[in-house]
Amino acid sequence: YDLSLLFDARGRLWVGTQGGGIGVLEDTRSGAPRHFRHIGAAEGLSNLNVDMLLADRQGRIWASTDDGIALIDSETFRVFMLHQADGATLPGYWAGSGAVTTEGELVFGGV
Repeated sequence: YDLSLLFDARGRLWVGTQGGGIGVLEDTRSGAPRHFRHIGAAEGLSNLNVDMLLADRQGRIWASTDDGIALIDSETFRVFMLHQADGATLPGYWAGSGAVTTEGELVFGGV
């Protein structure tokens, strides 16, 4: 099931799921054929439980997972995983817990 929804600066819908990784609806125009791009293990996600999706001011997408934080380039869809050794201090995060501060900082909730 879906844990997080996000519209990016280009109007694409990003869907973080429980066990299915991320789906990106690439064309949201009315009447257009619906096509979801899948971002999962083959693309570099180390865990397919995506708890929260947030966008930064540069348009990059950040995803908290049950195994760290994923940084996704919204143009190339390249995935960079950040774990505890990279400074992502929590091993896992809470579903639906995150926000962007007024200063543009991304905040994720977890244990």
